[in-house]
Amino acid sequence: VDFVQFRLGADGQDKLVEALAGVDCVFSAVTPHVQLATVEQFEMTNHAGVHALAQACVEARVPRLVHLSSTAAKSHYFHAVNASEADPMPPLDTYESPYDITKRLGEEAVLEVARGNSVAACCIRCCGILSSPWDFCMNGLWPVIPGLIIAPIGHKTDFIDGRDVCRALLLAAQALEGRRQEVSGEVFNVTKGDSKAPGEINSYAARL
Repeated sequence: VDFVQFRLGADGQDKLVEALAGVDCVFSAVTPHVQLATVEQFEMTNHAGVHALAQACVEARVPRLVHLSSTAAKSHYFHAVNASEADPMPPLDTYESPYDITKRLGEEAVLEVARGNSVAACCIRCCGILSSPWDFCMNGLWPVIPGLIIAPIGHKTDFIDGRDVCRALLLAAQALEGRRQEVSGEVFNVTKGDSKAPGEINSYAARL
């Protein structure tokens, strides 16, 4: 694996295009710290950064782009039950969170290059990704007082294992190659089909 350092907002677009030379498929899974990032960092990464990456894919003639988005693209303040990809998006002026609106704008940047037909591209939406004991979903679980886990219930949301998200990204890449007309330019919800409140996840972990 070759790692290339690229600083969003600082390095030129030509460096990004150069890094993508010969790449068959780009998996975009970038976002700043969900809980601590500033409005400027959300804009620079989720919107401007994803837009720059999508345009670089066009310039470098990358055949496929799979972008990991979030259910936040439809706004965390918009409650959805049994939601489908066909449901209408909330008006942009109703968004309250800079994270949410920049995820929405990043999605649109990816879908724009797909509509131009230069790159086969799609977006994957998921919610609470469980990937490690210290990720955004789990880092509030561990007790300040040893042996005591506090589990405020909170609102139900859709949690998913990070490994299942990786499988979804790979399946999307394969589908962009074999079923481009059906998949490119589309957004797909990825869910385990069941929702849990954060407190329920904490209670389950406590029983372990």
